[in-house]
Amino acid sequence: MYPEKEKFVEFRSMKPYPAYKASGIEWLGEIPEHWEVKKLKYCDEVIMGQSPNSEDYQLEPDGLPFLQGNADFTQLYPKPRIWCNTANKIAETDDILLSVRAPIGAVNIADQRYGIGRGLCAIRSIKTDKKYLYYIVLCLSDELNSIGTGSTFTAVSVDEIRNLPISQPRSLEEQRTIAAYLDHKTRLIDTYLAKKQQQVERWQAYRAALINQAVTKGLNPAAPMKASGIEWLGEIPAEWKISKIKHELQSLDYKRVPLSGEIRGAMENKMYDYYGASGVIDKTEAYLFDETLILLGEDGANLYSRSTPLAFLAKGKYWVNNHAHVLKPINGDIDYFVNLLESIDYTPFITGSAQPKLTMENLQNIPIPIPPILEQRAIAAYLDEQTAKIDTLVAATQRQLERLHAYRATLISDVVTGKIDMRGRKGLPENHCGADATILQPLRGKEPLRNISS
Repeated sequence: MYPEKEKFVEFRSMKPYPAYKASGIEWLGEIPEHWEVKKLKYCDEVIMGQSPNSEDYQLEPDGLPFLQGNADFTQLYPKPRIWCNTANKIAETDDILLSVRAPIGAVNIADQRYGIGRGLCAIRSIKTDKKYLYYIVLCLSDELNSIGTGSTFTAVSVDEIRNLPISQPRSLEEQRTIAAYLDHKTRLIDTYLAKKQQQVERWQAYRAALINQAVTKGLNPAAPMKASGIEWLGEIPAEWKISKIKHELQSLDYKRVPLSGEIRGAMENKMYDYYGASGVIDKTEAYLFDETLILLGEDGANLYSRSTPLAFLAKGKYWVNNHAHVLKPINGDIDYFVNLLESIDYTPFITGSAQPKLTMENLQNIPIPIPPILEQRAIAAYLDEQTAKIDTLVAATQRQLERLHAYRATLISDVVTGKIDMRGRKGLPENHCGADATILQPLRGKEPLRNISS
């Protein structure tokens, strides 16, 4: 069972304030007796973004770096992709950057001067400690989303932001103590999160390498090899052959039918999976296919990023739109082929830059290695066993990451809304250990397996 929050924070030394009062704000609840609730506009300044004409943007670093919305946000500081000489609305260094259009509530800090577009606002500290203000704004996401309006996309107005109630200690010293504590605590958590994320990435890279090795070189390292004649493939086992996808896999793309969101939304008895380029995206009340087939993404950024599987199996009864190719092995093993297709680098075969696309014509002409059918089955069985082990480790680690992200948000909310008395606590030094050294110990997982089959 995942450890409770008390396992992460030394709560025995973290007491609530001695007295509380009603805040008058439902989502805030009670606040410490000596705190106050004010509308944001009475404490700090809100600058709503404004977008210049599109021809005023440039990719070269000339003028101010410009942020249109939260697409350039990272965890803390933005990474701009465009510049502008005519920005009308400016975020100064240390301003809080808040996304005001869907997704509402994303937060960054301006690490330099930025021009800001209509997807953002800048909140400038006037009477509130700058870093404390950052943590307050982090806690406003739910409230912002509850007041957001719009049919095409939700958004919040400058008046809605200015009228947001915030709770805070009257003392700037107490605000700074809270901010210093959260800086230390979140830095500790974020360091751990980064290490665990790197662990996941190492497992995923090992998984991809394992599949690639098996489907292109086989399972027998002592097998005689021959030149494949394909530069990216190199040598293959002597008993294998080189073919093309069109000779090994039948295209069933002609059976695909796209359904608009409006049509799907009007369906009442939605019980069958509706597939797009990267997997199930909805349900439908009817189906087109009733057999296990390979789906392979036809278009979209995932052709390059490979952030989700590009080739995968669809089973049972389901519907496929026109963004995923539908393939059926003519004679071979379907599990071997789905692993093979997932291992291929499709970059040389993709067309289009704004909207990447892998056409059926290009796909069908890709050369692939074909082992004898019995070896295909052996490779598929081996990969099924080995990838299941890796997937179990990855899933467990990702659950830890999700829970720790939730804990991080709860910690910030509890501290910045006065659930814990921070008075008298000094900023924790960078090399502080003590209780913090064991905060995350119950979460520590196993290191990536050096030999997953051992």
